[in-house]
Amino acid sequence: MLKFRIATLIFCLAAIVTALFYNHLPVWLVLISVYVAYLAYGASDISSGVFVAARCHGDRSQKKVALTFDDGPDPQHTREVLTLLKNSGVRAGFFVIGRKVEKYPDLAYKIHEDGHLIGNHSFSHADFFPVKQAKEIRKELLATRQLIEKITGEPNLYFRPPFGVTNPIIARALKGSDFRVIGWSIRSFDLSRRSPDRIVERIVSKLRGGDIILLHDSSPGILPILNRLLTSLKNQDWEVVRLDKLPGFNE
Repeated sequence: MLKFRIATLIFCLAAIVTALFYNHLPVWLVLISVYVAYLAYGASDISSGVFVAARCHGDRSQKKVALTFDDGPDPQHTREVLTLLKNSGVRAGFFVIGRKVEKYPDLAYKIHEDGHLIGNHSFSHADFFPVKQAKEIRKELLATRQLIEKITGEPNLYFRPPFGVTNPIIARALKGSDFRVIGWSIRSFDLSRRSPDRIVERIVSKLRGGDIILLHDSSPGILPILNRLLTSLKNQDWEVVRLDKLPGFNE
């Protein structure tokens, strides 16, 4: 997919050509519609790489996958999620919200203590986060980084944008930083009203080597979903590794 600057340059050149030679409303409508669709796709699909380069999977040749959990730590479900993972011998990645880490530091520490990777999911996860000023976004990321590093004693390098949305503002906020943006290759839709069986069947049917699976430890239905998923992965001989240990992930 074309990068934002290149695509915008092409659009501007096309606009100049249209103004000079094809200055008709239908042509303008088509040109603008294509550009708007491109922007919408780039913002909504984190794997597009339009605005920000994101790691969305590992080595496709190996039968290994990674589980990631967003939006915690959650006082109702995170401990039980950790118990399920521990009983299965699985380590995962947890992308935490800073304000929740402040409120539930013991849960955040428990995630780290159990050997899981803790990533940055912004401080507020506000609905309007993607359209905040770049300096405010950076401030949120640094505040959450500070909390994570205080708890883990390790550098916080990984960031997953709220809602998986990227745009030029977020790109500016990340410019010059050492954050590595993390996406996913399989979205579980575990926040939907689908049954756990349907959700797990959908995930397993799409599995490829190197997949990064998006889950939520804040989801009301996460426990039966995770229990079934771990069983299915084991039965089909998939090896679940911690996100940063996924082959090809750090290349």
